[in-house]
Amino acid sequence: MGEKIIDIENRYVMEIDRIKYILSSLENGRIYEKTGVQSDGYLNTNVSKLKKELNELFNKIQYGKESDLDRMGDFF
Repeated sequence: MGEKIIDIENRYVMEIDRIKYILSSLENGRIYEKTGVQSDGYLNTNVSKLKKELNELFNKIQYGKESDLDRMGDFF
């Protein structure tokens, strides 16, 4: 293995955490159809959120855009 050019896991930690949260919720059966809890969201909604988050992350990586953590750092 070569040297890391971009430490994706640390640079995009907030984006990855959102994706992990959606996947964890789905894995644990936290969907409206199963729990009846509206805040869990429908399966279709959760899959759409996951696609959106993945697309945004891939776009940031491919085009070298700032991570959410980088953007937050700009404010402080």
